[in-house]
Amino acid sequence: MTDTSADLYWNAVPNATTYQIFKNGVFDVSSSNAHELDRSLTAGTSYTFVVKAEVGTNYYESEPLTVTTTGTAL
Repeated sequence: MTDTSADLYWNAVPNATTYQIFKNGVFDVSSSNAHELDRSLTAGTSYTFVVKAEVGTNYYESEPLTVTTTGTAL
């Protein structure tokens, strides 16, 4: 966690082909592995992330994780 980024890691889901990362309820990015670095954040701001793993035609959703970037919001 920095002023403008969050380094996200999660447990890999067996047979998952894609992970979809949602930030504050809105789709942000897809990843093919269990890691994503989000560099588009604002200092001193809270964000809630959810990861959805795609396994075949099913999606498995993580619990929400709320984090706050370091620094002071402008």
